[in-house]
Amino acid sequence: MVTERAGTTNKVSTFRAAAHDAANVLELPPDVVDIVSRLARIVLHEHMSFLLL
Repeated sequence: MVTERAGTTNKVSTFRAAAHDAANVLELPPDVVDIVSRLARIVLHEHMSFLLL
């Protein structure tokens, strides 16, 4: 008994489309990006100064 394939799907293009849509959902205001980057620098500075002790 031979069954036919329902059809091929292009999983790569489906994944890219989903990734593209997800990337467009979250756009942070520049102020939020600035605050987060400053906090990241502060935390990194604290970790680096702890390593130098």
